[in-house]
Amino acid sequence: MSLELIYNLSLKGENLHEKLEFLIPHFLPKKMITTIYADGGNGKSYLSAAICKKLCKSESVRHIVYVDLDNPISMLVDRGYDTLLLNEPKIAYIHRCKLNIKPFELLCALEEQALGSKYEGYVFIFDSLRNFVDIDNDKSAMALFDVAMNLREAGATIIALHHSNKDGKNFKGSSHIRNSTDVMYRLERLEGESQKVCV
Repeated sequence: MSLELIYNLSLKGENLHEKLEFLIPHFLPKKMITTIYADGGNGKSYLSAAICKKLCKSESVRHIVYVDLDNPISMLVDRGYDTLLLNEPKIAYIHRCKLNIKPFELLCALEEQALGSKYEGYVFIFDSLRNFVDIDNDKSAMALFDVAMNLREAGATIIALHHSNKDGKNFKGSSHIRNSTDVMYRLERLEGESQKVCV
């Protein structure tokens, strides 16, 4: 590797101008990977729908790409997603029933476009991680988060919905999930109370 190539690849002052910004104050940082995990039925999809609705009002958000590989269509209709999300012009809601390629191949196709600031103002929601790759396999989990990091570096904000392990207190799968996530929340349902997000 030549010294000129090394110099051209190294960070310069003009690369270090960005400051930490939030799309939702003190909760959802812009251009970062946020993972939200919980047991099934604790409200991850409801929370993500509320996040989408909030982000649709933000001038900083141009497009929301929601890739749902977890919920059946009947449940989406029952929950009112057809009116809540599908009528929002900023949202592209991709469901398993419409895919004609494997889920990870979809992410790789998105990654191929991740050049420069292509995804500036984009929010990607992956529901849920276990449906894209074998999250117990270190190599698969790292490949998934490599894609997410490349989308992030092209300007995207990533929200990954994920499942907890059997005791419900930690995320399921490879340690690469935690190591590659910028922000991680555990969602839990408290008896007699509404949903709560725990850091």
